[in-house]
Amino acid sequence: MTKKITILGDSLTYGYLPMGEGKMAVGDNWPSKLADLLAQEYQPVNIEIRTDSQPGRTIVKPLVDFGFPQDNAMDNLRALYGKTSPFDLFIIFLGTNDYFGYDAYAKYNNLHDFNIEEKIVTSLHDIIKGMKNLYVDNYEEPDYKVLVICPPKAITLNDGELLTSLPDAYENYFSKYNIPVLNLQAVANPGAEDQVKYDGVHYTPTETPAVAQAIFDIITNQDLLRLNK
Repeated sequence: MTKKITILGDSLTYGYLPMGEGKMAVGDNWPSKLADLLAQEYQPVNIEIRTDSQPGRTIVKPLVDFGFPQDNAMDNLRALYGKTSPFDLFIIFLGTNDYFGYDAYAKYNNLHDFNIEEKIVTSLHDIIKGMKNLYVDNYEEPDYKVLVICPPKAITLNDGELLTSLPDAYENYFSKYNIPVLNLQAVANPGAEDQVKYDGVHYTPTETPAVAQAIFDIITNQDLLRLNK
């Protein structure tokens, strides 16, 4: 038996190292560590994990130009479906770049009532609905589970802890649709920005095991691969 997991993410899934030091080794990144945990838990079931992640990725087309090449999940959804379906679990780990983009847009345009959190969660829901529609359009049954991951805090030198409004927004919104949410801010945050080793946003290899463990725990506790006896 094979169980397939598709992961849609940004630099926090890609393995982008803090301070622009490149990409961490595949074995050091959390998807690889998650695969090891699941393989051990569910042997002899074959667990196949496919990731689609890019640094700078947003959920939908951003409202501001970040000054570097970007893509967004919505524009890549059809390609992702073509490469990875059918799957048993769809994990979406996005929102960090959207938060910074919307925050910059609101400040630049002096928009005091700009609801960043609502825009992020509704855009994520559009991704979930879009993937389901691709299944239906291709006469396939969307028989898979969805897990939404709330990004960790960004811990900055000058502005303190950012993104802290996201966990409540994620959990309150997706609870209405019975879609589980993992709040990484409770269990796995990056090192605080020090402009030497940490940028306050990205994980180091020593921090990825906690990410993998948290995702493993919610997959097994909620039986998201439907393998528990």
